[in-house]
Amino acid sequence: MRFSERIINGIKEKVRDTCIMVRISIDEGDITTKGEPMPGSIGAKGPDSMEHSLEEPLEMIGMLKSYGIDIINITAGIPAYNADICSRPSKTPASFDLKNPETYAEYHHPAYPIAVKKLNLGIPVIATGFSAFGKNVAQVGENVIQRGFADIIGIGRQSLADPGVERILWGEADYCVRCNGCAKLLVGQVAVGCSWYDEKSKERLKQLG
Repeated sequence: MRFSERIINGIKEKVRDTCIMVRISIDEGDITTKGEPMPGSIGAKGPDSMEHSLEEPLEMIGMLKSYGIDIINITAGIPAYNADICSRPSKTPASFDLKNPETYAEYHHPAYPIAVKKLNLGIPVIATGFSAFGKNVAQVGENVIQRGFADIIGIGRQSLADPGVERILWGEADYCVRCNGCAKLLVGQVAVGCSWYDEKSKERLKQLG
């Protein structure tokens, strides 16, 4: 947190009239290395614990606000270890009902920002990973914002699948299929694009093997 404070203060000293956003992973979930559990990740109850608790990350977010940030972007998890809880889960929970926004809190995308909104920080809270909702991304996003679960909806991977935001709102977009090809391009340190729809990105992914 001291490191974060120094960076934020440094930006404020060098750049005037700017808006500072911080993206933070609020819960790393259950992580194992070489088959052994790794306790003490962000979102654990303590340094030696595998039990989940948001107490520490929520305190960290409160500290970030005191450092003078203007927007907070909430993500979670590590796809390689825990895809079901991370910011782009592999599936939606059985309890999730598109027509009943109250069930959205059972899904990690809205659930984490809900916890942050309860802090009443007075700054916008961005919920991430909404690309996973595919054709329903606009409807789910609207419901989340209307109910105060979050202030802004993040659709990063969807913007690679089809950068035309207006097409998403009209229900005519090419939607993210969660193939993870874009992440593989990123790890391979080549130009990142949608390897599902874009032929050039698809070819780059093939070249990576």
